[in-house]
Amino acid sequence: MVNERENSDKLDELRDVRGEDLRKREKELDESEEKIRNNEDQFKRDSEKFFEDVEKNESKINESVNKINHRFDLFKQSASDFIRSSVKTTKDTINALDKIASSIKWKLITILIIFGILFFALYAVISLDVLQINPELEKIPIDPLLIPGIATFIGLLILIIKTNSSINSNLIRTRDNENDNLNRLHEKTGEIPESDVKIESNLSTNKRNFQDIKERLAKNIAVIQDYVPGLKEYYSGKSIKHNQEYFALSLCNALSEYRLLDKESERRLMKFSSLSQTESEWLDGITSKLSKHLQVSQLVLKICYYDYTNNETNLKDIWSLLKQDQKVDELVFILMHKFNIEPKNENKGAFVEMVSGMSPFSLKEFLKLYEAFYTDLEKEKKLVLQILRDVKFSINNQKKDEIMQFLPSTAIYDNWSKQLINKVSEVLSIDNPMLLMLVYLDYIGETQASNRIWSTSRTQDSMISSVADMFVDNRIIHLENQDTENLKNICRKVISKQSEFNLSSMESKIVEQIQSNVRIKNLIAFALEARNNPIPEKIRLDYFDKILFSGDNLEEDISEGLASKIGIKKEIILLFYYDYIQLRTERKTLYKKIIDNNLTLGLAEILIEDPLSVFNNITENQKILLVKLMHSKNDFLLDDLSTSFEFHKRLIADMNNFVDFLNEQEIKNTGNVSVEKIIEVFQNENNKSRFLSMLLLSKHIIANQQWKTMTENEMDALVFSSLVLFFTQYFDVAREESCKAASVHELTVKTLYAWMERHGFEKQFGHEKITLGKICMQVFSGDITKFNGLVDFTAELQKGVLFGSTKELAGVRFDKIDSKLESMSTDDKYRKLLEKTQMALANVMTTQISVDFIEHALTSQMISAYMITRSDGRVMPIIDDYMKDSCEELARINNDDRYKNMLILDKTSGASTRIGIIPMNIKDFGNFTTLFHNAFKHAEKKFEKDNPSETNLQFTYNLIRVIPSDLTFKHLELGGAESRENPVKTISELVKTQLGVLDRIKIAASSKEDKTPTVALQDIITMLFNKNTNIVSLVGDSVISIISSEKAFQNISNNGGFDRELKRHYNVSENTELAKTIYMKHQSNDQGTLVELIDIVSSILNKNKITISEKEINIFCKSVFDSMIDIANILYSSSSD
Repeated sequence: MVNERENSDKLDELRDVRGEDLRKREKELDESEEKIRNNEDQFKRDSEKFFEDVEKNESKINESVNKINHRFDLFKQSASDFIRSSVKTTKDTINALDKIASSIKWKLITILIIFGILFFALYAVISLDVLQINPELEKIPIDPLLIPGIATFIGLLILIIKTNSSINSNLIRTRDNENDNLNRLHEKTGEIPESDVKIESNLSTNKRNFQDIKERLAKNIAVIQDYVPGLKEYYSGKSIKHNQEYFALSLCNALSEYRLLDKESERRLMKFSSLSQTESEWLDGITSKLSKHLQVSQLVLKICYYDYTNNETNLKDIWSLLKQDQKVDELVFILMHKFNIEPKNENKGAFVEMVSGMSPFSLKEFLKLYEAFYTDLEKEKKLVLQILRDVKFSINNQKKDEIMQFLPSTAIYDNWSKQLINKVSEVLSIDNPMLLMLVYLDYIGETQASNRIWSTSRTQDSMISSVADMFVDNRIIHLENQDTENLKNICRKVISKQSEFNLSSMESKIVEQIQSNVRIKNLIAFALEARNNPIPEKIRLDYFDKILFSGDNLEEDISEGLASKIGIKKEIILLFYYDYIQLRTERKTLYKKIIDNNLTLGLAEILIEDPLSVFNNITENQKILLVKLMHSKNDFLLDDLSTSFEFHKRLIADMNNFVDFLNEQEIKNTGNVSVEKIIEVFQNENNKSRFLSMLLLSKHIIANQQWKTMTENEMDALVFSSLVLFFTQYFDVAREESCKAASVHELTVKTLYAWMERHGFEKQFGHEKITLGKICMQVFSGDITKFNGLVDFTAELQKGVLFGSTKELAGVRFDKIDSKLESMSTDDKYRKLLEKTQMALANVMTTQISVDFIEHALTSQMISAYMITRSDGRVMPIIDDYMKDSCEELARINNDDRYKNMLILDKTSGASTRIGIIPMNIKDFGNFTTLFHNAFKHAEKKFEKDNPSETNLQFTYNLIRVIPSDLTFKHLELGGAESRENPVKTISELVKTQLGVLDRIKIAASSKEDKTPTVALQDIITMLFNKNTNIVSLVGDSVISIISSEKAFQNISNNGGFDRELKRHYNVSENTELAKTIYMKHQSNDQGTLVELIDIVSSILNKNKITISEKEINIFCKSVFDSMIDIANILYSSSSD
């Protein structure tokens, strides 16, 4: 056995020596062979094409032949190169074999000599030692150790000679084979044709020459065809060697895939050589040797190889044999080793299941299964770790690693997931693994599975406690400075009520319960603090903040626990709480209980102690009021009670002030109203305003009999007027509401108007003060009958405004009319149209403006008038003759339009008196006096210039504002006025004749005090266009010449005939109605209205036998049409608010 193994090793060594050179030569031969094959094929194709081309075109023969010759030369060159390379390789091989044989022979001889020397040296040493131990042995003639030693040496010598002989015989056979190959190569070399095909001329006509070329080509082709199989024969041996090397490399890679390849195995595979011809024989031989070396079953090695080479047929057969021999476990251990998994009996099960389920085994398929299994397992582990982190289990790195390294004993998910949960429970020392299973199932959404487990587990106190402990111990639910046991009690209570295991729901309900505790405790604390009765800090820190309640009625439990600590009744604490959070039903029920148990006094004392409340430091009487207010209510709100108390307290004060006011105004009353009476009257005072409350009480304290037996209407007027003036005097917020309420009562409005008028005189002119009582008596008795501007007064009262004087009222009215008219007159054509109504305006002023109104206008300062007096009358020439021109000059010099038309004077009041009115554009009397003085000085200079003799005289005058008062009329009498009415009449005439058109329209509209400003202005404008105004007077100046050209036309225009005919056609009676009709038609039919008007006017003219051109008719009608549209616009503008 030893000899055979040594021989095999020696042969392997020989193969290694020549292997490298052979591979180099074989590579060269491969390249040469490829060239030969390529040239052979190309040569055939070119020859065939040549013969085809010869038949077709002689001109291409030479080109084709040249190509053939070129390819033939390349073939010869390739064949020569191949032969030379083969010869060289063969010679090198023979020389290498000789060298190897010589080297082996001398090595063997050297080994023999060294062995002999060592043997005899060892023999000598052993012999000496033996003799020293046993001298008797010297007597023996033959040394007993020498005989076996010589025999061994002789055997070794024979073995070496035999081995050398075997090597020599193999080398000789190999050399002979190589020499035979060399000889065959030399023979083949001689067969290579050397001559080219010759091309002769006239090839197409000389068929013999062409036939000769064909024979020579055929001969060369035959030689090449005979030569190539010889080469193939040479390469057949090389192919087997190549296949063996490919087989060895594949097996090497296969073993490497399974991590079975070590250095020795790799070395053997790289030196593998066999005389067998088939792969199966190679595999049997090499795996038999490797199986012993690797201590791995030969079947497993074959599985590795066939799986690597994708030989499914052989793989199935070997896989069946492997299962029959029960070698699957061996393959599993190899796979576990491949994946760096420590093989253990308890964790190989998963691999066994995966491998056993395959048919046949495939490493790629197994990798997919393992990758899927391992991925799922890793995900599951990470998921479990994530769950543990979410539920806040404490996991250090050691425990985490232990969990991550766990490998289940099965590949079935349902089984290995349970094993994983049990393993985690074991690592974390969880006593109840079902807890972790429930948490896991809840987390992954397996509701049905978790509910099945929970339905049986929730009845167990241990499970409820385990879940509660997890919430608290894992700090899922955590409160700082909180009693843990109380927290767990809340958790147990909530968890035991859950029909499904849902951590999120449980946590939210636990948090909700805790929040309810905290919220109610905070609200109770806030409620007490809001009453300035906070929980003492020590009680709050040591007891109130720490304790948690798990009862069903937290409010009562918390209040009862707190009541024993702070000494306040539980009912009062709850009342503060219900009031604070606005629980009406509970508050009402508890409040009734407090009243029934006579706890209101204690409640009042608590409220009084609050330094920030309205009840703090109240008097005993006010304390009684507070208690009575409590008993008068069927519901309780602290804020409402505060408001009610303030309301009643202020109401009492207001009523006392109101009594004083009544006394000042000489109105009889009963005096103060008792607290009981106020509470009796106002059971639901919060639903009433202060005005209505005062109104109710006023009817109780104002005596029914004042100066006579009063009607109910007069009593209401007295009460309303008293309250309005009372609230106005104290600038109370209720004055607006009282004014609005009074505006709907006619007698009250008249009473307040009379008071306003008298009050205004008192303020302006120092009239004797008059009380409300006297005014009421005069109004009720009918002594006061003039109520100018009552409509405007009522309108403003409805807005909550009470004027203090007629001046303010008239000013508001006049400003509204002025604003409306100004907005209308901004359009110049509207202003010019209004100015054409001069005759009608004079008539309106005569009929509408009375002396009484002028006196009212002067009193209210709607019209401002003045009087100039001088006893000697020396300044009157300056005023009469020079001031008007001076005003014009100053207006031009100073660019100030206020000087224009500033001087509106009447000279008929006496030699020393002049009466005038201030233009409407000068609003302030002080400004007017300044302007008047400037004009007078300017006129004075002009007067002195014309009258030098008057230069050094002192010119003075008295400028007095005209007010219908006794003092004013006294001045007038001293100035020579005939009577009291004289100045008012004079001013009236100035207003009617001297003011501008727009100013007079404003005055006329203001005089209609029985109507609103808008309606009054519209009425005046309507009068202007209807009374004493014909349509022709309103048309443009451009048509005057048309009218005047025809006498008849002029007559019907002046006598109103044209107006009547035109209005009859439109079925209207007034100019304004005509304007509105034309305007509305125009809005609906833009062009047709004017055409219709032209037709109507033409018929009127024809009827009256008036002949004018069509063009003139069109111009006249267009002017009438424009005027009607403008009138309609003015009317609509004046009527809009």
